[in-house]
Amino acid sequence: MPLMYRKILVPVDGSDPSNIAIAHAVDLAKITQGKIDLIHVVDIADQVEVYTHFQSAHLPEDFLKDFWAIGDEVMNEASSHVPPELRGELLVKTGEPREFLQQFIEKRDYDLVIIGCRGLSTLPSLLLGSVSQYLVQHAPCPIMVVK
Repeated sequence: MPLMYRKILVPVDGSDPSNIAIAHAVDLAKITQGKIDLIHVVDIADQVEVYTHFQSAHLPEDFLKDFWAIGDEVMNEASSHVPPELRGELLVKTGEPREFLQQFIEKRDYDLVIIGCRGLSTLPSLLLGSVSQYLVQHAPCPIMVVK
């Protein structure tokens, strides 16, 4: 039985590698008649740490709204590159991206994940390793890392 990547997940963050991953997913989904789910994971805990370090311990009321708005902007831009007939779910979630994505992939039974090699991440993420590297090592399905 040939491998048919019909259920494809692309984690997005608005970076150039993320956009390249979307382009690869679109090309592949056209061939396999698959669907592409896009997901953006907002690491609020990491952002709170950065914010409180540089600002103050008090978080403004609109703090979370701002992150959701940014997540929605990232998703709107990313989804504009996926033709409607190939588009699956568009998801904005919160959590630590590496672990969240691993668990999400396990639950959703994806055929393939296509991810950019380096996206937009904060210093702690850079020190701990990239999301793509983590998924290559821990995800239960094939991972295509593009650059």
